[in-house]
Amino acid sequence: MAATTLRQRLDRRFVSLKSERSEWEHEWDLIKRYVTPRRGRRTPTEKTVGRHLHRHIINSTASKAVRDLASGLSTAVVNPATPWFRLAPEDSDLEEFGGVRQWLDAVERRVGQILTSGGFYSAVTTAFYELAAFGTAVLAEESSFETVRRWHTFTAGEYYLGNGADGRATTCYRAWEMTVETMVAMFGLDRCSRPVQEAWRNDNLDHKFEVRHAVEPMSDRFSRQPGMQRWKYASVYWQPGNEEPDKFLRLGGNSYCPVHAVRWAHVPPDPYGDGPLAHALGDVMGLQSVERDMTVGARHKMNPAIQGPASAGAAGVIDPTRIEPGQFYPARGADSYGPIIDPNSFRLDDGIAYMQMLETRIQRMMFVDLFLMFAENQRAQPITATEVMERAREKQLIGPVLHNINNELLQPVISSVVSTIFEESVDFWARGEAGMVPPPPEEIQDADLKLEFIGELQQALRLSKAEPVYRVMGLAAEFSAIDPTLPMKIDFQQGIDVAARAWGVPAGVVRDDETVAAMMQEQAQQQAAAQAQQQQLADAETVAKLGKVSTEPGTLVGDAAAMAGAA
Repeated sequence: MAATTLRQRLDRRFVSLKSERSEWEHEWDLIKRYVTPRRGRRTPTEKTVGRHLHRHIINSTASKAVRDLASGLSTAVVNPATPWFRLAPEDSDLEEFGGVRQWLDAVERRVGQILTSGGFYSAVTTAFYELAAFGTAVLAEESSFETVRRWHTFTAGEYYLGNGADGRATTCYRAWEMTVETMVAMFGLDRCSRPVQEAWRNDNLDHKFEVRHAVEPMSDRFSRQPGMQRWKYASVYWQPGNEEPDKFLRLGGNSYCPVHAVRWAHVPPDPYGDGPLAHALGDVMGLQSVERDMTVGARHKMNPAIQGPASAGAAGVIDPTRIEPGQFYPARGADSYGPIIDPNSFRLDDGIAYMQMLETRIQRMMFVDLFLMFAENQRAQPITATEVMERAREKQLIGPVLHNINNELLQPVISSVVSTIFEESVDFWARGEAGMVPPPPEEIQDADLKLEFIGELQQALRLSKAEPVYRVMGLAAEFSAIDPTLPMKIDFQQGIDVAARAWGVPAGVVRDDETVAAMMQEQAQQQAAAQAQQQQLADAETVAKLGKVSTEPGTLVGDAAAMAGAA
C-alpha cells in the first residue's frame, strides 16, 4: 500500500532503515554483553541499568581499553585546556596584516566559550567512547537561547543512519521513550497524542511513550509543508501509532545538519562504521572464557572436591562436568577420602601466560600503547625535536581515523558555530557595533576562512610538514662555519612562520610580517640616527682641533680654507 501522507512516508522510511541496520546488531549485542553493558539500546524500552548487565564481564581489560581510548582521544584531540582548532584565511598572506590574527583569535575564544557552556566536551568524550566501542558515534546539536548550542550523544541501537550522495551519514532516524512531563514541556500539550493528554490530566507524569525523530536533507516531501522551504535540513518529531495521521510533535528544520555521524572506518555505501573493538572481539570473548576456566581451576587447586566411601552419604555416579570445588561426593567402591581431581593437574602459570597474551592483543588493537606516549610527554625532562619527529611518525597509525573525526565530526560542529556567530553579529556590524565578536578587519572582510585542527594528536601528524623546514634550517646553521654565505640561501623568517603554523603556536608569539617590517625600519632609522650622531661628534671634535691650528695665509690650513672659500 503506497504511503500518501508525510507521517506514513516517515514510518515507511523508519522501517526500511531499521531493516538495513539489522546486519550490525548481532555484533553490537556481543560488544554490549562483554564490554559495554551500560551503552547500546536495541529497542526504546530496553533497560541500561541493573547489576545483571555486568554478569558476562569477568575480565575488564577490554572495558578499560575502551575507556582509555576514548579518554586518550578526548585529551589529545579536543582538550579544552589547550587550543585545538584554529581559524585562518584561505590566503595565508592575509594573516600577515596587523590585526587580522588578533580578530581571528577573538572569534576562536567566542567559539570556545560556546563549546564549554553547551556541554560539547562531555558529549564528545561520550561520542569517542561510542566510536571506540561500536565503530560509529552520533553527536547531536540543537539551538539554545542560553548557550547558543547544546550537544548530546546518541547510543548505538537507538538511531538509524542513511548516507547522502557525498558518503556522509546525513539522514538519521531515532526512536526512544519520553515521559509525559518531558513531552508536554518540550512540545506542548496540544501537540501530543490523546493518550499523552489523558495521562497528563490524570497526573501520570512519569508514564512513558515512544517518540521518533527524523533528520533528512530537505526534499519535496518536506518542502510542501508550510514554513519548511527555508530550511536545508528537515527535523520532524512524531508519535508512532497516533490516531491523527497529520499530527506532529514538531515540524521544523535547521540551516545546518543537526546530527554528526562519525565512523572509525567504513566501506561505502555502508552507513555504519567498523571499530577496533570489533576486530578484538574474538580475543575479548576468548579472554572471558579463559578467565572463567582459570577461576574454576584456582578454586579446585585451593579447595578441591573430595570423594569418599559410600557410607558417608548417598552414593551415585559422579558427573565430572558438575564437580564443584569444596564439595564432598560419596562414591561406590571408594574406601578412602581424596580429591576427585588432582590439584597438581592445574597449571595456572600456563593459563596466566595465555591471558596476558590475549590482554596484550586487545590493548594493542585499542591503541593503548599509542596513547601511553602522550602520558610520557608530561615528563619533567623536555623532549628533543628529534624525538618529536619520531613520535609523529609513530602516530601516523591513527591518521585515517583522525581524518574521519576531523571531517565528519569536528569540522561541521565548529563551522556551524562560526556561521551562527557571524549571522548573529552582521546586523550589529552594519550599525558600527560589536556583535558576538568585533567586525572583521578590512583586509579579510571578503576573504574565505579555513579551519585547522591543532590538537596534540593533529599536531603530531602535522609535524611531517614542519620536519623538512626544521632540517634545512638546522643544516644551514650547522655548516655556516664552513661557508658563511650558506644562511643567505634560507629565508629563516618564512621558515619560522611555516613551523609555527604546523605546531599551532599562538598568534601572539610569532609576529606578522607587517610588524616585523615596521620594527626593522625603525631599527634602521635608529641605527642611521646613531651613526649621524657619531659623525656629528667626530666633526665637532675635528673643528675643536682645528681651532688650535693657525689659519693665517701662507699656512697649509689657511691656504686650504682660502681655496675652499673661493670654490
